[in-house]
Amino acid sequence: YFFIMIIIAHRSNIGGPNPEVENNPEQIDKCISIGYDVEIDLRYDSTNNTLWLGHDISQYTITWDWLESRSNNLWIHCKDIETLHEMTVNSYNYNYFWHHQDDYTLTSKKIIWAYPGKVFTNNTVVVMPEWNKFNCEKMKEYNCYGICTDYPEKLK
Repeated sequence: YFFIMIIIAHRSNIGGPNPEVENNPEQIDKCISIGYDVEIDLRYDSTNNTLWLGHDISQYTITWDWLESRSNNLWIHCKDIETLHEMTVNSYNYNYFWHHQDDYTLTSKKIIWAYPGKVFTNNTVVVMPEWNKFNCEKMKEYNCYGICTDYPEKLK
Protein backbone atom coordinates (compact mmCIF):
# COMPACT_ATOMS: atom_id res chain seq x y z
CA TYR A 1 0.00 0.00 0.00
CA PHE A 2 0.99 3.64 -0.38
CA PHE A 3 1.73 5.34 2.93
CA ILE A 4 1.21 9.08 3.36
CA MET A 5 3.13 10.60 6.23
CA ILE A 6 1.86 13.80 7.84
CA ILE A 7 4.39 16.61 8.11
CA ILE A 8 3.83 18.81 11.16
CA ALA A 9 5.44 22.23 11.47
CA HIS A 10 6.62 22.51 15.08
CA ARG A 11 5.19 25.78 16.49
CA SER A 12 4.70 26.83 12.81
CA ASN A 13 8.42 26.79 11.98
CA ILE A 14 9.17 25.72 8.41
CA GLY A 15 12.86 26.41 7.75
CA GLY A 16 14.29 26.02 11.24
CA PRO A 17 13.67 27.44 14.70
CA ASN A 18 12.40 31.01 14.50
CA PRO A 19 11.11 32.47 17.79
CA GLU A 20 9.88 35.56 15.91
CA VAL A 21 7.10 33.57 14.22
CA GLU A 22 6.50 30.62 16.53
CA ASN A 23 2.81 30.18 17.37
CA ASN A 24 1.94 33.34 15.43
CA PRO A 25 -1.58 32.92 13.96
CA GLU A 26 -0.49 34.39 10.60
CA GLN A 27 2.43 31.96 10.37
CA ILE A 28 0.14 29.07 11.33
CA ASP A 29 -2.19 30.03 8.47
CA LYS A 30 0.79 30.20 6.11
CA CYS A 31 1.88 26.69 7.11
CA ILE A 32 -1.61 25.28 6.60
CA SER A 33 -1.95 27.04 3.23
CA ILE A 34 1.22 25.34 1.93
CA GLY A 35 0.12 21.91 3.11
CA TYR A 36 1.51 21.37 6.59
CA ASP A 37 -0.20 20.43 9.80
CA VAL A 38 0.95 22.58 12.74
CA GLU A 39 1.80 21.81 16.36
CA ILE A 40 0.63 24.75 18.45
CA ASP A 41 1.08 25.62 22.12
CA LEU A 42 -2.30 26.49 23.61
CA ARG A 43 -3.22 28.13 26.92
CA TYR A 44 -6.73 28.66 28.25
CA ASP A 45 -7.50 31.41 30.75
CA SER A 46 -10.69 30.54 32.62
CA THR A 47 -10.95 33.93 34.30
CA ASN A 48 -12.11 35.50 31.02
CA ASN A 49 -12.63 32.44 28.77
CA THR A 50 -9.76 33.35 26.45
CA LEU A 51 -7.40 31.22 24.40
CA TRP A 52 -3.75 32.08 23.93
CA LEU A 53 -0.93 30.76 21.79
CA GLY A 54 2.62 30.75 23.08
CA HIS A 55 5.25 28.30 24.25
CA ASP A 56 6.49 29.82 27.51
CA ILE A 57 4.01 32.68 27.88
CA SER A 58 0.65 33.73 26.45
CA GLN A 59 1.56 35.73 23.35
CA TYR A 60 -1.28 35.68 20.82
CA THR A 61 -4.96 35.67 21.66
CA ILE A 62 -7.22 33.57 19.45
CA THR A 63 -10.91 32.71 19.46
CA TRP A 64 -12.69 29.37 19.65
CA ASP A 65 -13.89 30.04 16.09
CA TRP A 66 -10.29 30.51 14.91
CA LEU A 67 -9.30 27.24 16.55
CA GLU A 68 -12.31 25.35 15.18
CA SER A 69 -11.82 26.54 11.60
CA ARG A 70 -8.26 25.16 11.57
CA SER A 71 -8.79 22.12 13.78
CA ASN A 72 -8.26 19.56 11.01
CA ASN A 73 -4.64 20.73 10.68
CA LEU A 74 -3.73 21.43 14.30
CA TRP A 75 -1.92 19.31 16.88
CA ILE A 76 -2.78 21.16 20.07
CA HIS A 77 -0.21 20.97 22.85
CA CYS A 78 -2.06 21.94 26.03
CA LYS A 79 0.50 23.83 28.08
CA ASP A 80 -1.10 23.44 31.51
CA ILE A 81 -3.76 21.49 33.40
CA GLU A 82 -6.35 24.27 33.01
CA THR A 83 -6.05 24.06 29.22
CA LEU A 84 -6.10 20.26 29.20
CA HIS A 85 -9.19 20.27 31.41
CA GLU A 86 -10.98 22.76 29.16
CA MET A 87 -10.21 20.68 26.07
CA THR A 88 -11.44 17.46 27.68
CA VAL A 89 -14.77 18.89 28.82
CA ASN A 90 -15.61 21.37 26.05
CA SER A 91 -14.02 20.25 22.80
CA TYR A 92 -15.47 17.96 20.23
CA ASN A 93 -13.12 17.10 17.43
CA TYR A 94 -9.81 18.70 18.36
CA ASN A 95 -6.56 16.76 18.31
CA TYR A 96 -4.92 17.70 21.60
CA PHE A 97 -2.43 16.32 24.09
CA TRP A 98 -0.30 17.21 27.08
CA HIS A 99 3.22 16.02 27.77
CA HIS A 100 6.33 17.15 29.51
CA GLN A 101 9.18 14.70 29.15
CA ASP A 102 7.14 11.52 28.89
CA ASP A 103 8.54 8.96 26.47
CA TYR A 104 5.10 8.78 24.88
CA THR A 105 1.72 10.39 25.19
CA LEU A 106 -1.53 9.63 23.42
CA THR A 107 -3.39 12.40 21.60
CA SER A 108 -7.15 12.73 21.86
CA LYS A 109 -7.33 11.08 18.42
CA LYS A 110 -5.32 8.07 19.62
CA ILE A 111 -2.08 8.91 17.84
CA ILE A 112 1.14 8.25 19.77
CA TRP A 113 3.27 11.37 20.30
CA ALA A 114 6.87 10.26 20.92
CA TYR A 115 9.51 12.15 22.84
CA PRO A 116 12.53 12.91 20.61
CA GLY A 117 14.71 9.88 20.00
CA LYS A 118 12.18 7.24 21.06
CA VAL A 119 11.26 4.12 19.10
CA PHE A 120 8.14 4.55 16.95
CA THR A 121 5.43 2.63 15.13
CA ASN A 122 3.24 3.42 12.14
CA ASN A 123 0.81 5.15 14.56
CA THR A 124 3.45 7.45 16.03
CA VAL A 125 4.42 11.05 15.41
CA VAL A 126 8.23 11.24 15.50
CA VAL A 127 9.00 14.52 17.26
CA MET A 128 12.03 16.68 16.49
CA PRO A 129 14.20 14.05 14.80
CA GLU A 130 16.81 16.75 14.19
CA TRP A 131 17.56 16.84 17.94
CA ASN A 132 19.03 13.36 17.62
CA LYS A 133 20.98 13.96 14.42
CA PHE A 134 18.46 12.08 12.30
CA ASN A 135 18.67 12.91 8.65
CA CYS A 136 15.34 14.54 7.75
CA GLU A 137 15.74 13.39 4.15
CA LYS A 138 16.00 9.80 5.39
CA MET A 139 12.86 10.26 7.50
CA LYS A 140 10.78 10.19 4.29
CA GLU A 141 11.46 6.46 4.16
CA TYR A 142 10.27 5.73 7.70
CA ASN A 143 6.92 4.12 8.34
CA CYS A 144 5.54 6.50 10.94
CA TYR A 145 2.28 8.40 11.17
CA GLY A 146 3.98 11.76 10.98
CA ILE A 147 6.99 13.89 11.77
CA CYS A 148 6.92 17.07 13.86
CA THR A 149 9.93 19.19 13.00
CA ASP A 150 11.29 22.73 12.77
CA TYR A 151 12.41 21.81 9.21
CA PRO A 152 9.33 20.60 7.30
CA GLU A 153 10.63 22.15 4.07
CA LYS A 154 13.40 19.53 4.06
CA LEU A 155 10.77 16.78 3.98
CA LYS A 156 8.75 18.05 1.02
